[in-house]
Amino acid sequence: MQDLRSQPVSHASQTLAQTALDLYADGDLHVLDLGSGCGILGIMLALQRPGWRIEGLELQENLHTLAWENAHRCGVPIKLTRGDLREFTNSETFDLIVSNPPWQPAGSGRYSPHQGRNLSRFELECTLADVLDCLRRNLSPHGEALVLYPEKRIAALQDGAAKSLLDIIGLFAASGLKKHLICRLRLKGNDR
Repeated sequence: MQDLRSQPVSHASQTLAQTALDLYADGDLHVLDLGSGCGILGIMLALQRPGWRIEGLELQENLHTLAWENAHRCGVPIKLTRGDLREFTNSETFDLIVSNPPWQPAGSGRYSPHQGRNLSRFELECTLADVLDCLRRNLSPHGEALVLYPEKRIAALQDGAAKSLLDIIGLFAASGLKKHLICRLRLKGNDR
């Protein structure tokens, strides 16, 4: 189920999920879906990787509720938290964090009459720096993150990652999404 006043499910979720599935095997992996929306990404991962312990974090109350309902309908054991990523620090760090964050700067582009869509598309409640700082705080020492981001803003992501003490260890074309990349990150100095 989706909320028609919020950002709809798109091919981005499938692309991000498939990249995670291709890179990481099933097993005891603690995964965070950062900005979980209606829960689609976490649900897709949980259905394919039953050994993963998946959590979702969502700011918008209506989407958090919808994600819980969707996970319940699909019978997947996802832990969902309503909260602000700028303040989020989990008691247990994550082996993998996946995110399709808002990537349009505030004031750019055309706004929707629906605030939920605007929060999902524009950096109104969190910036790229906020997302990267959340990754740094919540990744396990050997954890990695996958972030979907537009190609035209990769330089900003690279600069932000360096400031947040994160290393970019890979950039992948986002299959089926023109001009978007999936950035693979880890904590600086983690050479495995």
